[in-house]
Amino acid sequence: MFRNFFLTALRNLSRNKTFTILNVGGLVLGVGCSIVLFSIIKYETSFNESYENFDNVFRVTLEYDNEGERGVIGAIPHPLMKSLRSNVAGVDHMSQFYRMGEVQLSIREGDEIKNFIQEDVGFTDEHFFEISDFQWLAGTGKLDEPKTIVISRSTAKKLFNITEDFRSLLGETISVDNENNLTVKGVFEDITPQSDFRFSVFIDYESQEGVNDYFGEG
Repeated sequence: MFRNFFLTALRNLSRNKTFTILNVGGLVLGVGCSIVLFSIIKYETSFNESYENFDNVFRVTLEYDNEGERGVIGAIPHPLMKSLRSNVAGVDHMSQFYRMGEVQLSIREGDEIKNFIQEDVGFTDEHFFEISDFQWLAGTGKLDEPKTIVISRSTAKKLFNITEDFRSLLGETISVDNENNLTVKGVFEDITPQSDFRFSVFIDYESQEGVNDYFGEG
């Protein structure tokens, strides 16, 4: 019976080619658009979901009013974190973060200094790694000491040409913009693209002094 229905449908479709093309084409276009929209929405809503406490992580933003022009930006003044820690209760962990533009990283190999340009550099504190989940290949994210740095697997390969046994990098020195000599405290697995923090280098927050002029101005 189903075979007869199928053959009858094919004959009807073949007799009305214009009708068939319009309807089948519309169906294909509709399904295709639905798949594209679903993929975009799924991608956009998947950010940071890999973090264990995703539902309890919040980002502080700044609402401004500049002569009647209102808006919201994902940044706050540096000193505000101290005020939040003193005046906001019920928060398990609180961290501050600064996205640096292009910087120069330098390492010494014997008598030679090698320079590398790095774009994905962030300054943060030890609490950041209590909020987000990282897979550590060596060391930890304890940026609780001045002049410390942690780097990703890909950065370790780029700077030191090392792809395994990352423990050998702990204690190595990396210079930032020829201003700060930083000690490597850890190496972490590369961060997934579905993250707001797609960085390959994290430096302790206070080491912005001498690198970021705005930080010195408060």
